[in-house]
Amino acid sequence: MRSKLQVMLILSILGFLSFTDLKAKDSLKKLDDAASWIPVRKQNSIQFASQQEKLKNTTANLSDRETPNTESGYKLLIGKILQFGKLLSTENAYISIESNEITSELSKLNDKTVRILCSMRGSTCNPIRYEIYPFLNSKEIEPWAIKKIPDYVNHNIFAFNPTVSPDGKYLFWTAYIKQGKSGTQKIWYSKLDEKGFWEDGKEMNAPLNNEMPSAVISALPGGNELFVFGTFGEKELLDELGKDFEVKGELAARSSKNSNEYRKKIEELRAEYDEKTKQITRRVPLYKSFKEKDSWSKPSILKFPDFYNLYRKKNDSSQEIFGGSTLSSSGRILIYSSQHKDSKGKLDLYVSKMSSDGTFPLGTNLGEVVNTDHEEMAPFLASDDRTLYFSSDGRKGISIYMTKRIGDGWDQWTKPTEVSENLKGVNFFRFLQIATGLTSVKTVSCLWLIFRRKCVPKK
Repeated sequence: MRSKLQVMLILSILGFLSFTDLKAKDSLKKLDDAASWIPVRKQNSIQFASQQEKLKNTTANLSDRETPNTESGYKLLIGKILQFGKLLSTENAYISIESNEITSELSKLNDKTVRILCSMRGSTCNPIRYEIYPFLNSKEIEPWAIKKIPDYVNHNIFAFNPTVSPDGKYLFWTAYIKQGKSGTQKIWYSKLDEKGFWEDGKEMNAPLNNEMPSAVISALPGGNELFVFGTFGEKELLDELGKDFEVKGELAARSSKNSNEYRKKIEELRAEYDEKTKQITRRVPLYKSFKEKDSWSKPSILKFPDFYNLYRKKNDSSQEIFGGSTLSSSGRILIYSSQHKDSKGKLDLYVSKMSSDGTFPLGTNLGEVVNTDHEEMAPFLASDDRTLYFSSDGRKGISIYMTKRIGDGWDQWTKPTEVSENLKGVNFFRFLQIATGLTSVKTVSCLWLIFRRKCVPKK
């Protein structure tokens, strides 16, 4: 079974994979409006290896293959979509597909092999859920094979930044929700049902979703902890600071002997207020949330008091572009992408070691071996705490690279190597080691999965 294989889960934190045939211009505009902290650019088209030669052996390689029949009830069918979603050609029969909301999706998969959960009505399949080849339990899968997650999962809502939980049972992603002329980002999720299909997605309840944009960076090992991006508690802190400033201002007015003394006290208060406001608004946007029965705890901010980021959007200097982060298995090493005063390029990778008081100091630059004069982003430290994956556009075009830590320190790394030619054009994504073989990657407005067999790139 695939669960016995060593595999990697790929996730781009807060990013996407752009295809030239995916209406990129409109989608990228939506993504730019929704996620100002994501570098937005058009990527080159990515060519995927054809799976057609192996499709004829697909059903023989699947343990849950059931012979189609015309009896009523629920059936799992495997076959090729014909007549633009109206017919399913299985190994033994042609099955008519009843028209419903999912049929419109199937019509776009003509001549593709799918696995469908059907509610049978005589000889007709009323499709409930489906997945596109390669299937989760397929035995023969090309390295780095990529497939699209069905649109019914994300309700055809603009979606990006997917990540799969370590046990492979939950899929989290970020949805762009329109609000008047603008929009915001919400965390959505889907469960994997007992038949191996993703259920209809749902919006995550509070406190992980609030008025501000939010996203799941990764589900940490154990499945009971989420590493999230967002703004949690900042508004309350600013409101409290404002009220405190008003009280101190009134006190200054009552205690001042003359206007000059009052003016001096107010200037001092304003300087104090401005500094405290900066400390709140420039906090690292990284939080942890813990599982509490059927909900998640209020996110607690990562203690990183000295964090700052100089990288801004070209058309809006108030909007930061944060390149992502990753924690070691112990949670005491933080590798992040940001622009500091000593940065080599627009976004550099830094490493910060937790202090004895639980805070993270400003990180140390990983150096010219890793960083270029462009953007290094979306770092992910593998479970061995030695192998680092990241996205870069400063080498042979944008792609995913791997480097290994040299020795026991964190300041020396091997020369990065490209992970796979198939992943050229990928902006952000993340690796997590799981047993299901799932990998996630984002595209413009769609969600995709990648299958990975080996843990090191081919040379």
